[in-house]
Amino acid sequence: MTRERVAREGEESFVSTNRELMERFERYAEFPTVRGALTVSSGAAVTEPHHPYGRMKAEEEKRALTLATSKRGVVVMRTYSVSGPHVRRPRAYAFSNMICQSEEGEIRIQSHAPVFRRYCSVGDAIAVTMRSISGGRSGVFETGGPLVEMGELAQSIRATVAPRARILRDLNPEAPEQRYHSDNVSWQEWSSAVGLEPAGLTEQIRLVAATLLPGCT
Repeated sequence: MTRERVAREGEESFVSTNRELMERFERYAEFPTVRGALTVSSGAAVTEPHHPYGRMKAEEEKRALTLATSKRGVVVMRTYSVSGPHVRRPRAYAFSNMICQSEEGEIRIQSHAPVFRRYCSVGDAIAVTMRSISGGRSGVFETGGPLVEMGELAQSIRATVAPRARILRDLNPEAPEQRYHSDNVSWQEWSSAVGLEPAGLTEQIRLVAATLLPGCT
């Protein structure tokens, strides 16, 4: 279950339900016809080991990798920030929300502190996973991409889809930086190993904007 369910369900229920889901994954992965299995983890597995969400993700990673055999590949996609065209709640995520705002003429960056992320296309991340499994590889890779500060992301979105949009932000450069991203090493290594050239930031923006605009909801 996702992070917000901790407060909604309570920690005990959150943990027990996630373990039930893990056990289901393990049962399905061990079917004799299964040749590969994917589980999507989170950067919280390493950045928030004491939070129930991060703790469950770390446990999920460990248990999933024990299922790998010479005939069954198991890949853990440790996700930090991804972009993609099919966003269920576009206003809830900075990348898609900025694109939605650009159509309205103003991109408002809420954070007063510098915020850094690395975005990759979710389609690229899945492609890396499936090609790796097909090649018999198992292990953990972290999503990556070009390092971008939210102000730079807003500028790229404006330049790509809404040149007349204004960017509004009350930035305090003295505020502590917020960083939630990988070191990009495993993303580059795993992408290269399967012959994938990941989409750049501008291409990702165009792909998401093509499905969100006009009329974000």
